[in-house]
Order: sequence, then C-alpha cells, then structure tokens
Amino acid sequence: MLRSLEWAVWPAVWYWVERGCWKFADRNDGKGLTKRINGGYNGLGLRLSATKKAGRVLNMRDLPRPSPKPHKKPDPRLKEYQVKLKELSVLLGDPMLDPGKPDGWAGPKTAKAAKAFQSRYNLEPDGVIGPKTRAAIDQAIETVKTVPEREVEIPVDKPVVPESVEEEVKKKTGLWGWITSVLGGGGTGIAALFGMEWQAIVAIGGVSLAALLVIILLRGQIAGAIRDIRTGIESAG
Repeated sequence: MLRSLEWAVWPAVWYWVERGCWKFADRNDGKGLTKRINGGYNGLGLRLSATKKAGRVLNMRDLPRPSPKPHKKPDPRLKEYQVKLKELSVLLGDPMLDPGKPDGWAGPKTAKAAKAFQSRYNLEPDGVIGPKTRAAIDQAIETVKTVPEREVEIPVDKPVVPESVEEEVKKKTGLWGWITSVLGGGGTGIAALFGMEWQAIVAIGGVSLAALLVIILLRGQIAGAIRDIRTGIESAG
C-alpha cells in the first residue's frame, strides 16, 4: 500500500503536523526537530551537516541553530499569566482553563490550559503563552469583569386566602366598626332625638363608655383570631 506515492506521503504529512514538527522547521531548529521525531539525538551531527549542504544548494539564508536552553529558574511572567488563566477559569466557570498551581514553569497542565484558551478564542492552539495569547488573556479578563451581572427575579408563590375565611374576617372587622360607631355617637344622638335631660345623657354616656371598654378587650381577641387564621393559611400554602 505504501509503495504508491499518495499513501507514502500522507502518513508523513500527518506525523509532521500531529507532532508539531513544523514549529522546529520554521525556526530552522534541527536539534529540536531531531528530538521531536526520534526522541533523542541519534545522527544529529550528520543531519545538521546534510541540512547545511542543502541550505547552500537552495540558497537558504538561515542555517539550523540549536534549540534554546530551558529556563533554570521559574519564569515570573509565565507565573503571572498562570494566575490570570486560573482567575479566568473561575470567572468563566471553565475548569479546562485552570493551569494548576502557578509556579512559573511551562508544564503539561499549563500547556493544556493554554490550548483550551487558544481554541476558545480562535488562536493557534500551540500550548505556548506567547505575546498574542497574553494579550488575549488580558482582553478576556477585562471583558468578563466589565460585563454587569444580571439580576434574576425569582417568582414567589403567594398564599391564596379562601373566600370563606376572607368573608369571616370582613364580618368581624365590619361588626367592630358598626359597634364603635353606634356606641361612640349613638348615645348622644338618641338623647338629642328624645330631648332627655343632662342626667340621663350622662347615664347613657357612662353605659356607652363601659360597653366600649368591654369591646376594646374583645377586640384583642378578635385580632388574635384573625392572625391565627392567616398564619394557618400561609403555613398550609
């Protein structure tokens, strides 16, 4: 199957893209490309020499150069953006953006979080927090923090008072108003109608006052009964 040109080329292209070999080739990093393909540096000298000769034949200006040496200390700027990615993960509720503990080292968790962020914001998902990714992280945090939170109204069911209970309350409160109006001004009105003497008026007033005091005492009981009815209805609802 691999004898045909088509099936011989496509697996190589797939491997080249899937393993990210093109990144090393774009910056003429022969050493890094060798390790990415072989997992080590077997035949590195011969490969660099052959690439150098090919460069002269093809008039290549940039010759292969070794991979940059890894940092011996944590990168403070990387740590800063690890913190920002972690904050953005909380703000957006997306655990895929969490790089783990911010330590300034470009580990697998950081690369995974960076790829998730880059995919979300239409950037090249290379897992490297470079200038474009840093700018996008700053912009994303600023955007999320400036969007006001919407207040959500939660509907509350109000208890419905049965008509029978409502009628009972109206009767008791109406009865109280009728009694007080009659006893408050009824005595004087009756006296005026029948032309009674002042002694009789005073007597009627005394009786009315006594009746009012009794009704005031009964009013507390009526109000308490109404409260009990309403409390029972609300608790049942």
